[in-house]
Amino acid sequence: DRFQSCRSAELDVPADLAAEKPAAQRSSSYESLKTLTTVTTGDASATEPGARPRFPSDGSSASGRRERRRSSAVDARRSSAGSTRSSTLRRANTQNLDANATPEAFGLSEVVLGAHRAVAHKLRRDDDAAVARTIRLLKSFVPGIVRADVAEQTATRVAKRTGAVLFADASGFTNLAEQMGADKDGVERLTSTLNAFFGVLIDIVHDHGGDIVQFSGDALTVLWICGEACGRCERANCGGGDIAPVLKTVADAAALAAACALAMQAVVDDDADTPLRLHMGLGCGDLTTAHLGGVRGRWAFVLDGDVMRQVARAEPAAAPGEVVMSPEAAAALEATDERTRVAADGLLERPFSGDDADLARFGAGSEAPGLAAVAAELLPDNLLDPSAAGCTSEAVRRDADRATRLLAYVPASVCRQLAADRREEALDVAAAELRCVSVVFVHAGDAGSAAADSELVPCLQRAIGAHEGDMNKVLVDDKGLLCLAVFGLPPLVHVDDARRATAAACACVRDLATLGASAVAGVATGDVFCGLVGSSRRREFTVMGAVVNLAARLMAAAAAAPSGVLVDVATKRAVAAAGGGVAFDEKPRQLQLKGITRPV
Repeated sequence: DRFQSCRSAELDVPADLAAEKPAAQRSSSYESLKTLTTVTTGDASATEPGARPRFPSDGSSASGRRERRRSSAVDARRSSAGSTRSSTLRRANTQNLDANATPEAFGLSEVVLGAHRAVAHKLRRDDDAAVARTIRLLKSFVPGIVRADVAEQTATRVAKRTGAVLFADASGFTNLAEQMGADKDGVERLTSTLNAFFGVLIDIVHDHGGDIVQFSGDALTVLWICGEACGRCERANCGGGDIAPVLKTVADAAALAAACALAMQAVVDDDADTPLRLHMGLGCGDLTTAHLGGVRGRWAFVLDGDVMRQVARAEPAAAPGEVVMSPEAAAALEATDERTRVAADGLLERPFSGDDADLARFGAGSEAPGLAAVAAELLPDNLLDPSAAGCTSEAVRRDADRATRLLAYVPASVCRQLAADRREEALDVAAAELRCVSVVFVHAGDAGSAAADSELVPCLQRAIGAHEGDMNKVLVDDKGLLCLAVFGLPPLVHVDDARRATAAACACVRDLATLGASAVAGVATGDVFCGLVGSSRRREFTVMGAVVNLAARLMAAAAAAPSGVLVDVATKRAVAAAGGGVAFDEKPRQLQLKGITRPV
């Protein structure tokens, strides 16, 4: 897998590494290949904690890069398996970083950097038609608000805004994956079913002027921002050609979000063939948008603020087919009742009690023609025509410069597919698979503010990157910061991914504690669905399945563990099969976890 990853990223691999080796020599070859992909320049000391690996700039010659890679591989082959250099490399990939290490201190594989560089080079060297096609594909992986911030050179990394957020969660996916996963063509059918389901929802969101900020497994986070029109095209947050409605008040944003939610529920309820159902939470008011991270040039976009706490409170109260609103969202809708008539027509219900007594909901099957009419008034006439105005060569090259900056938000697994120049219709199938991975969920309490998160996310990036994992998602809710990392995704696949995931979880908890954040983590190993979810308008690479849910539940129960980390039995066995190296509690216990029938 590592060799094929190198080939796909157009890296030079010595012939003797490509040849099949006797079993006794394979571990030595593996160390050589790890050296090749981890240390591409400089000497072995570059991998020591606190050292800074020297990667070639984009302007360095190809021959120079090839020579440096060959030199590193030759040096590694000359060393024995027990040599100081090999042990240094192993320590650098298993131990925690020094507290004073630079953001670039971990030995992130050249394969990952090569995947991003391949797309950047493609945007520079292809003809205008091919570049425009790549830009269109790349934009579909990034939220519109991120594209707008990247296009606006003066945009700040942390910004205070107002608007509405809708969180739509689909239930029934785990059972669907188990049913289809056993079939020969199960992955293809599962991908088709998911994309058909989400494709309809994405179209509805677009028709209501929403911006899908994130796919969280089988859930969507949709944003409506209030803002003034920009000078270029008289549309808010256009991002240089992206179309969004201009919303003057929070009430307008709440009206669009509520109309969108009811339209989504109506479509899902009318489809008797889909086993998936939606339940949603809606909030509105002040929020913070933040671009966090920056380690090795990788960034994560997160939403924070009071709106996210509203949504985190409202969504769990919603049953399948229901839309539950925070008190603030309900008040915003009632303030425009002369137009929306959501209260006058008795659409807003308040059936909850106790702490949730102030929540409101649209019941299953609700219809709000007045709300739909208000939403139609708020939407611009050209919202349904997303074609860019400028298609000149100069415009394409200008968009290419912006698109190159978007690569900082796109995972390497996606860049590999984009660099392969696949047709769009083949992209979803090529990326989809059922793969055995190790999933890590990390929760950092005492966070929840952009200032705190700006320190925590780079810490997580370093800890996860040091063990060559992929930080797939970062979320902020009322309880703090949540991070999802996956070990075993191409192009970084290892025989000891379970050990790496466990070591990374421990490192995350330990390092976050030094920043004053109490953290817990859960690790689970097994088969999950890995692939692209969405449509040509908006898609993301995600992982879904029972193993992901299990890791999240273990994280929630990890507060009682002395180390703050819980792993499942499959992870412990996989670590032992890979040679061990992690000390486990030898008194395992059974837990009854939420949403899981049998004890774990």
